[in-house]
Amino acid sequence: MREDQLDVIWSHCISWFRGNEHAARLVLMLFEVAHVWDDLIDKDNSDLSNDDINKVFRYLIFDIPTNPIYRMIPSLPDHWLNVFLRWRDATTMESEEKPDIDKTYMLRAGLYDLPIVIAYHLFGDDHAQRIGPSVRKLYGETIESLRGEICQIQ
Repeated sequence: MREDQLDVIWSHCISWFRGNEHAARLVLMLFEVAHVWDDLIDKDNSDLSNDDINKVFRYLIFDIPTNPIYRMIPSLPDHWLNVFLRWRDATTMESEEKPDIDKTYMLRAGLYDLPIVIAYHLFGDDHAQRIGPSVRKLYGETIESLRGEICQIQ
């Protein structure tokens, strides 16, 4: 992810998580992992460096599992697994002869559930409900851009 994108996500996370840097850092790492994973699968980012790949592997092996928020929310690995399964299904469906773009678009958006789940566990349902729309609006991919991307891949 570009630095400007990371800065935007960071500032939103600090707000959503009321200054909790562990929660903000966790979400930033999860978003970076998903982004690099998508680039590796789609093979559509020639700017992806070995350093980018090494960084997200470090996140997966060490930084995420030792993050205090990740450790504090016992169900978080299951939510992260669900994001993985949804994303994998989306990329599989996108490679079909006639992909259902509407479904794959919806599946890809699962990543944006994670900040809301974290906010729910940290601050309760009212706070999760309050920030939910803001989190969802941060999803930068449009269905039209996804259609274009899939058409280029096929």
